[in-house]
Amino acid sequence: MKFTWLEQACRSWRDIRVIGKSLQQGDRRYHIAGMALGEEARLYVLGPYLETDEPRRPARTQRQLQRGSGMWVDTYLGLEEIRIGTRRLRVGGSTGQPLVDHFPSEEVLVLYEFLRAGWEVPGWLKELDWECLELWTLELSGIKRLPPYTPDTPILLRHGAQTVRHLLEKPVTLTVGQSRTLSFTDHRGETVRCYINGVSLVDMWGEMDRMLQDPCRWAGLPPEQVQPIKEGILSALEHKCPRGMYSLGLEYECRQDLSLQFYTKAFLRSAPRNEGSGALILSTGSRRRTGPHGLPVRACTLETALPPDAKAVPAELFAYYEQTEPWEETV
Repeated sequence: MKFTWLEQACRSWRDIRVIGKSLQQGDRRYHIAGMALGEEARLYVLGPYLETDEPRRPARTQRQLQRGSGMWVDTYLGLEEIRIGTRRLRVGGSTGQPLVDHFPSEEVLVLYEFLRAGWEVPGWLKELDWECLELWTLELSGIKRLPPYTPDTPILLRHGAQTVRHLLEKPVTLTVGQSRTLSFTDHRGETVRCYINGVSLVDMWGEMDRMLQDPCRWAGLPPEQVQPIKEGILSALEHKCPRGMYSLGLEYECRQDLSLQFYTKAFLRSAPRNEGSGALILSTGSRRRTGPHGLPVRACTLETALPPDAKAVPAELFAYYEQTEPWEETV
């Protein structure tokens, strides 16, 4: 870093508006610090970094890693529109990151500018370590001038639909060639009934070979580029599922509109690797839109490597995903 960066960062805001309003959602609190106008207008929101309440430590197992992977909805990343008084501001994009990871950055400097302009950090926010805080930066589209604001100006936040992940870690045995019924209690205390219609071994290598041999996938690419791509794909697959081994495919239905996430026990005990996740949402060959219980069929493939004679596989229904409806929040 050089002083030229600091000089440029300090000159990058033409105008700022301190808002300083706190919000409560359940037992979690958030704070709208303010807006800043530079090359583009941005709104800054602070809140709890929900992956952990303690300083972060490297995960030693996939279970630890997956517990903290997208468990909570990033509330303010889903904002679509902000209304300040009568002015409607469209959110063009947003990012969220632990506050400690922003240091040093323009985001930290703009918080300093808010303080200079009279921003009063609320007591509950002062008590939190930066490692336990997240900063959301919302880009406001087409704004050339910040709207006027006073403490009495009403603010309305319009949230779009979001996908929320809820942990379960419910043990389940998946038996190749057998169906079963599965029930669990959701975060609202309601019983959810699901039907696993099929458990099968998936020949990932056979599917991959067919995909790589399809000339339509490589149309327009010169041969000298295609071969390295193929080699990279096959190398990644070898790490996940050595040739001669199989993955596990599931088809299921749910009474509620939910997507399920399964992992094998062996995967959850394993050390984290850089080759990617332990489960992918992939087609297992079914073309049916409706299952035998009259519900939409969903499919997933667990990337755990299994021998061709695998039968009963210890696993977990690790989490489920729900889609929220758009909603509005008044500040």
